[in-house]
Amino acid sequence: MSTPTQFCIPSICAEELASRLETEVVRRQDETPPPKFQQPNPQQSYEYICEVEHAKRSAKEVDEIREAIEVPSYWECEARHLCAELLTQIFQEHCMADWKRTRHNIARRLQRAGYSRDRVRACRQSIEDQNYWKDEADQLRVDSALQEGKLIATFLAKGDTQRHCNKEANGRGSLPQGRPHRQRDTDLSVFVVIFGNITGSTNFAKIPTNKRYEFCRPQSSEGPQAEWRGAQTCKLFGPFLGLAFGENMFSPDGWILGSSDDPDVCDIQLAKDNRSGISRRHLRIDLSPGSHNPRFTNISKNPVQVHVDADERKRDRTVVLNQTDSLELTSPITIDLGEITFRVWQPSLSASGKRNYRANAEKFSKEFMESLPRPSGYTDPSVGASTFHVRLGQHKAVYKLEQTGTSSAGTFASVMRVNELHSGEVFAAKVPHFKMADSAGLVRKRWESLTQEFKNLASLRHPHIVETIEVVTGWHMNEPPWLIMEWIPCDLTSFDLDRRDSPKLLLHLASGLSFMHSKGFTHRDLKPDNVLVVQHGQRLLTAKIADFGTAKFDALGSMKTYAGSSIYVAPEFWTPETRYTNAVDMWSLGIIATQYLTEYDARSNAWSSDCPPSRIQHESWIRRLTESHVVTATMNVRLLLEGLLCEDSTKRWRAVETENWLKDMLDENPKTSDGQDTVRAGKDNEVDDA
Repeated sequence: MSTPTQFCIPSICAEELASRLETEVVRRQDETPPPKFQQPNPQQSYEYICEVEHAKRSAKEVDEIREAIEVPSYWECEARHLCAELLTQIFQEHCMADWKRTRHNIARRLQRAGYSRDRVRACRQSIEDQNYWKDEADQLRVDSALQEGKLIATFLAKGDTQRHCNKEANGRGSLPQGRPHRQRDTDLSVFVVIFGNITGSTNFAKIPTNKRYEFCRPQSSEGPQAEWRGAQTCKLFGPFLGLAFGENMFSPDGWILGSSDDPDVCDIQLAKDNRSGISRRHLRIDLSPGSHNPRFTNISKNPVQVHVDADERKRDRTVVLNQTDSLELTSPITIDLGEITFRVWQPSLSASGKRNYRANAEKFSKEFMESLPRPSGYTDPSVGASTFHVRLGQHKAVYKLEQTGTSSAGTFASVMRVNELHSGEVFAAKVPHFKMADSAGLVRKRWESLTQEFKNLASLRHPHIVETIEVVTGWHMNEPPWLIMEWIPCDLTSFDLDRRDSPKLLLHLASGLSFMHSKGFTHRDLKPDNVLVVQHGQRLLTAKIADFGTAKFDALGSMKTYAGSSIYVAPEFWTPETRYTNAVDMWSLGIIATQYLTEYDARSNAWSSDCPPSRIQHESWIRRLTESHVVTATMNVRLLLEGLLCEDSTKRWRAVETENWLKDMLDENPKTSDGQDTVRAGKDNEVDDA
């Protein structure tokens, strides 16, 4: 009888295992530890975030944006606050459900009683409830996100390349270098921010590589009202650093702050190494293209605490910036990185100084746009010069706009049909609306918004997610960029879906969502308009998820910012204190499933975006939908809909679970996909649950 051979681990496997263990040990030793803040759990100041957003808009524009807030507790808080200024007896023991209307009635009564609009607004500004300001901050952030978006992370790599190029020569797109030290009497309008009051284990102003940013106070301005102090009454102590336009800046990204001692990695070294809790690249400082305010973006996994001085009501405010969060500087702040803290402010400027600063900021945006990579060294007589209708892409691609190729037009952009002249392939181009007279800041806004969408889509390559090709720029800075995508002219709203293909449609959407969620993305605006379909005759071949302009990446999987279309919005959006997850996409999928598996007609509840439903209206609509369509559906369909439309988001079906369930259902009912049968609900298809 033969004995089994002994199994031995091959030496190559043992070597690989040892190598991986050693790599992991080094990684853990090299990892930046979390910071230890002076205030471990500060209360987030949403009021200050609102102040920053208010500064960008007129009072009328703020009021128009606030009208879109559909959180009853927000209007209740303001209504009660205004009511205290008028008559407390207006509020009776019974519950006032429509708090928005109540607030407006009270405000009108205050005005009839002699209150001016400014006095009513001043009364509102005295509200101290942070939950109230959080709701407004969320709505204002949505409006800002639609207008601006964030800089793409992939541009950092391009910035590194540009950094090296600019050191060698001052060509097109290069940023001019200046003296390492400012003169005693200098123009303060060239300064973006000033650093001072540095405390902690390391005074980074004394690190040799940071000496080039040294700020010398103007000799002619030393008193407490000196312009360089930025109207601060607190004690300021040096040494000071100053970031000035066009000086010691080697990348169009702005300035990078971190713990790396490599000047090609970060511009200002804050600590000796990352063991301090400060990442090698921790903060980025650039300018907001709309307001021209300095903008701080956290590019580290470790959070940053920003402390804002107490306002006239003696209230300290703290804003916590997590990874990719940004904050504009509108007043002096103290940045807490755990190991070190430092104060940041802008100098006070005269009217002429403010004009010069705005001109410098516009020049910054212009140089940013001019430094973007553009096709070069390629000419083709058959193509001619680049115009609005032609764009040159990578690998000598030439995209030409078809004059009659508009697929759809939205509020901020249109989708056009374009031809690639060499291959003859047809693509779609998302083209932002623009004017040739737009300022450099507005041009940069469009670029940031479009490239953010490209970044989202480029990281999500999947058969059921629309594919992006590239972002191409025009030769002229003011010509809008194009987001080149695969061409699919038909969306779900314009396609008369054969109901036998409904399970297939849902399977494709669940598959795309499952992949998105596994990568940390949430779509937040899933609806038939954003589903593109490839058809064969009247039958569905493939469905793809599109329009990632509102998509959100969050490593923790939870968000607070409102987005979406009213009819497809999940119930948790109406609870202001709740952080929602990617389960909101599954609710939207549940509404689409109800639309295509039952007799439900979504157009019967197509609320206008100008007049979205209240929370009570939405809850009532959910009950009617459940009673009239979900409960009466067939057994299989009812199981699916109840899993997707579970009001408790923690119990709602996940995308991968839904995908597997639909696959099993199609395997058990093969006729569903070949046209012989359907799982459509209704009395014609009722089955005996027994």
